[in-house]
Amino acid sequence: APMGSTMGWTTSRAAVSQSTRAGRGASLRPGEPVETDADLRATVTPAGEGSTLVLEAGADGEHGILSRLGEGGPVLDAARVTAIWGDNGSYYRVVENYPDGSQLAEVVLFLGSVPPDLVVKLEIFVAGVFFEDGTRFRELSAADFDEDGVCRIRFLRSAGITTSVCHYTRFYQGGVKIGSL
Repeated sequence: APMGSTMGWTTSRAAVSQSTRAGRGASLRPGEPVETDADLRATVTPAGEGSTLVLEAGADGEHGILSRLGEGGPVLDAARVTAIWGDNGSYYRVVENYPDGSQLAEVVLFLGSVPPDLVVKLEIFVAGVFFEDGTRFRELSAADFDEDGVCRIRFLRSAGITTSVCHYTRFYQGGVKIGSL
């Protein structure tokens, strides 16, 4: 499913900087118009002394966003925003059953777009499940995905565990969380 991301903005000036896709460094005065291309929706709401800009994309890939000085006014700034579509639940299989009753399972994380600065943080939240290396946390980079946007992730599930390999999947760009599955 497409991911929306929430970005914090301050009210010091109306602008959309190149760091918009990471959600940092940009600012927007309440009430200043924001325009996007057809596949990107922007919602601006007051938040404390500033505004919160929520972006939701209907399609994967790059989209345009700009801010104006008043309705129909001059363009203050423009930027490209990279939307990422992801699926981590369509593919699950048991790769191997061990004599002690434990299992090696595989899940595929599929992303429609993999920007070079993307970081994906995985965290297992159920008992008795670990990544193949015995850890409960894993960090992926763009290099972990193939040319089709696929990364295979393996889990060890202890004997007698009846849950799946439940885990959080969080997406970061430029050190800022941009979404989760």
